[in-house]
Amino acid sequence: RTSDYHFLDIGCGKGISTLYVKENYHFRSVTGFDFVPDLIEAAERNLKASTVKGPIDFFIGDAGDWLLDDRRWFLFLYNPFSDHVLEQFLRNNIDVLRQTQSVMAYANAQELDTVASFPHEMIYRLPQIRSAVILF
Repeated sequence: RTSDYHFLDIGCGKGISTLYVKENYHFRSVTGFDFVPDLIEAAERNLKASTVKGPIDFFIGDAGDWLLDDRRWFLFLYNPFSDHVLEQFLRNNIDVLRQTQSVMAYANAQELDTVASFPHEMIYRLPQIRSAVILF
């Protein structure tokens, strides 16, 4: 059930996918962050202009430095950054992800080998759309 998870859109850009998730699914919370301040400003404008109800938090942040708190996460990535940044994000957060049995949905998964090199329970690969779902 999505209501058991906190949704985090990593590299959310203008927030389009974040808004879609908030409107169509029921997560405990919905958050997006991106490294580029102009994109977060655009995401906040898109939220204000939308009909989406309920809170969405947008933040400026660097995935390589981001530390997840102890929650059950549903992470969404649309190939937002390099394998080096992804590796740093996972190194910083793998314990939380495993302890909370979190999930990662990775679209356009160009750096999937980086994810696969970290401890995980299962990877469901969708090669026809270059995506995967990773269970920690």
